Amino acid sequence: MIKSKGMELMELINQLGQIETIDTEITFAIFRSSTQKKMEEKVNELINKIKEQMITYGIENKEYEEQNDKIIAKYKEVLKKMYTEYENSIISIQLEMQEAESNQKVAIAGFKKIADIKRENIAALQNNPVQLQKYIDKENACIVKFNDYNTILDECLIETEMCRKEFLKELDKIHVITEEMRLVKKASKFQEIIQKIKNVFNGKKYYEAFLNNIEQNILNLESINEPKIKEVSNQNVKFIATIIVMRKKINNSFKLAVS
Repeated sequence: MIKSKGMELMELINQLGQIETIDTEITFAIFRSSTQKKMEEKVNELINKIKEQMITYGIENKEYEEQNDKIIAKYKEVLKKMYTEYENSIISIQLEMQEAESNQKVAIAGFKKIADIKRENIAALQNNPVQLQKYIDKENACIVKFNDYNTILDECLIETEMCRKEFLKELDKIHVITEEMRLVKKASKFQEIIQKIKNVFNGKKYYEAFLNNIEQNILNLESINEPKIKEVSNQNVKFIATIIVMRKKINNSFKLAVS
């Protein structure tokens, strides 16, 4: 059976859609893996700094283990709260992409049904050019619908990548460990002995001051993040609203074309 040019085109478009679905899944996987990896790096940086400070001030782990764990847990919680807002945005975008892919499948099925009817009645239609053109127009409407939903998929992929980059950028701004805390000078043997003597009298005081600073920085970070979290939510609402308008326009145009 010889395939029509329209049928060949629709099969190629269908194959392209399947490839783009795979690309979509990869894009979401990249978002989750790259952002979670960055958060782990941030948390590990704090854990390592706490261990370093304990060694510097001669602190026993058991004495401050509970406080250290609470600080680390709070830091994870603050980072997770921001991540969750971005992830919620990605999930809502995913739902719109699934809707778009579903509509593309409907367009492909519709095209095939119209093409089959046209082929079965081709002898009669060749003697009725007006009716034949109606079938051709409906086939074209299915192709247009598929391509228009492809535009929605492209917009969603762009928005997903923007969310990923924006979240990583926000993580780069986070510094609960201040610059003075980062400075680690290599001590001589004499300086090490002097530090041990200081630790006998003031080691706990200096370490507790370090922990208090970290706790305050995390609380400040939580306050700073609140406006950004609201901004991310509002941005997602606006984007989804735009996609919904696009979807309605595509569907209305399609209904008009095939009616």
